[in-house]
Amino acid sequence: MRKLLLVLMSLILAENAVGFNWRPSIVNAFGLGVELIEPVRMLVTKNKPNFAIGGYYKPYKFLALNASLFYNREGWESKNKTYGMTDYLSYGTCFKFGPELSFGIRPMNKIKKRIGLAYNVGLLNFKEEANIIFNESYWGDLEKQFKTADKKFVIWEYDFTYQIEVKNWMYKFQIYTMFDSSSRKIDNEKQLIEGHKVEFVPGYGWSRGGVNFFVFYKF
Repeated sequence: MRKLLLVLMSLILAENAVGFNWRPSIVNAFGLGVELIEPVRMLVTKNKPNFAIGGYYKPYKFLALNASLFYNREGWESKNKTYGMTDYLSYGTCFKFGPELSFGIRPMNKIKKRIGLAYNVGLLNFKEEANIIFNESYWGDLEKQFKTADKKFVIWEYDFTYQIEVKNWMYKFQIYTMFDSSSRKIDNEKQLIEGHKVEFVPGYGWSRGGVNFFVFYKF
C-alpha cells in the first residue's frame, strides 16, 4: 500500500509540474479550523468530550502541510461477549501531521475544488480501563477493575481528500484509514488483558478508519 501511495503522489506531482510548466504558483497561505464530526460522538456517549482542531500551511497550490489534534473519551457500559468487559473506556489524544498533494478541478462560480492524497504520522497517547468479569463455575464470577498505563505509539495513516474553497473558507472532507502494520502494532500491546484488541483508538475511532469534515478559516 505504501508503494501505491508513493506512485499516486508522484503522479500528482507530475501532473502539477506539467500543468504549471515547472513553475508552480506560490501561495504561502495558512488556515485554522475545527472538525465537525467528532463532537457528534458526544450525543451518544453521555456528553463525554470529543473534539479536534486543525491547521494547514500551503506553500504551493498543489502542496499542503497539515496538522491536527484529536481528543476522545469513548466507551460503553454493556457487557462485551468476547472479553466479558463492562464499563469500557478509552481516552487520550492523537496528534497528526504530514504532507498532502492535490490537483484542482475546474472551478465553478468562483468555487475552487481540489482532490488530494495525504500521508500522516500519528502520535498516540491514551489509556483504557474496564470492569472485566471472569466466569468461574466453582468459585463464582470474579469481577475486577483494569486500567492500563499510558499507551504511546507512532503510527501511519493515509487520507483521500476533497476540498472546496469559498472566499475565506475552506471545507475539507477526508476519508482516512490506518495502515495495517500500525493497527497490528497497537493490538499487540496487551496491557489490559491477554487477547484483547483495543476497542477505540483516539483519532481513529472504533474501526481504525472513517471520515472527517474540517472547516478552516483562511488567513
